[in-house]
Amino acid sequence: MLINPTKMMTSIVGVLLYSQFVIGAIFENFSGLSIITFFAAAISIILIVYDRSINSNFVYIVLVANFIFFSSLLLSRFSAYSIDKFIFLVLKFSSMLVIGYAISGRSKLFFDSAVIPLYIFLIICFFSLSDSTMGVNNRLEVGLYNPIWISRHLLELFLICMFFLEKNKYFLIPIFSLCLIVTYYAGSKGGLAALAVTYIYFNLTNDKYKYRFLKELLIIFATVIILVYLYRSFDNSSYMIQRFLSVVPEGSSESIVNESRLVVWPRSISLLSDLDISEYLFGFGIGGFSEFYYGVDQGVKFYPHNIVIELVVEFGFIGASLFLWLLFFYVYKCRNIKESLMVVYFFTAAQFSGDLPL
Repeated sequence: MLINPTKMMTSIVGVLLYSQFVIGAIFENFSGLSIITFFAAAISIILIVYDRSINSNFVYIVLVANFIFFSSLLLSRFSAYSIDKFIFLVLKFSSMLVIGYAISGRSKLFFDSAVIPLYIFLIICFFSLSDSTMGVNNRLEVGLYNPIWISRHLLELFLICMFFLEKNKYFLIPIFSLCLIVTYYAGSKGGLAALAVTYIYFNLTNDKYKYRFLKELLIIFATVIILVYLYRSFDNSSYMIQRFLSVVPEGSSESIVNESRLVVWPRSISLLSDLDISEYLFGFGIGGFSEFYYGVDQGVKFYPHNIVIELVVEFGFIGASLFLWLLFFYVYKCRNIKESLMVVYFFTAAQFSGDLPL
C-alpha cells in the first residue's frame, strides 16, 4: 500500500506542532520549545510546494504582516525585549500562517493527529492536580505552562473534538468534564470566555442552528445569571467567586492589583486620549507598552493582557488597523466556517490574557 505524502506530512505537522505541550509539561527547564513550531512550519512549506497551492492572497498577508512588525521595530527603543519580541513575533506569526494555509481543507486530518499530544497533555495536567495545593492566589502550573496556557489549550482540545472531529456526546461530555476540572484549578477565565464566543460565532454563522440556538442561548444565559446570583449570596469569598467572578481576587499583592486588568485597561484608555497625533497614528514601537504606560522605557516584559490595546499602543492606529484587517481577511478567505474557528477562539482569548506572540 502506497503512502500518501500529503496525508503523511499533514499528520506529522499536527503531531509535531502540539507535541510541545507534552514536552513543556514534562521538562520544566526545557529551553527552545518554540523551535518545534518552526520545524512544523518547514514541513508545511514542503507540503504547500508539493501541492503547488500558493496563491497571491496568502503571500500578501504574510508580507503585510511582517512589514507591520518591521515598521514597529524601527519605531521602538531597540531594547533587548523589543528585539526579542520582534524576532519571536515574526517567526511565530509567519509560521502559524504557513501552517494554517498548508492544512486549509485538511483540518480533520490535521486535528486527528494533533489531538494525540493534547490528550496526553490533558492527562498530565489532570494527574498534576494531586500535587497541587489550590488557593485563590496559588493556581495550577504544570511544567513550563502557567494557568492561562493550561486552560486555553485544554479548552482548545474540546473545541477541536466538538467542531473539527465531530465526536459524539458520549465522548465530548467526559472530555469537557476533565478539561473543566483542570481549568477550574488553573483559575483562568479567558479560555472559557473564548470558548463561549467561538460557540456563539459558529452557531450564528450557520443557518441550520441559528434560530434554535438563539432560544437555547437565552435559556442558558438566564440560568447562569440565576445560579451566579444564588452562589454569590451564599459565599462571596469562595475560590469560584474570587477566581472566576472577580476581576482581582481578594488578598492579591499591591503589584498584582496595580498590574491587573481592572487598573491597566482604564488607565491605558485614558492615556491613549492624551497622545499626540504621531504617537496615536504610529505607536511606541514593538515592546513599547511600558514606555507608554510608565512614561519611561523599562526594557521589561509588560503588556495589558488585551491584544487590541497592545496593538494600538505599540503599532499605532494605522498598524493596528492593518493587522486586524489581515485577521478578518484571513477569516473571510477561509474555505469553510470551521477553519475560521481557531482564529476567533485565540483572538477572543487574547482580549483577556497573554501578549502579541500569544
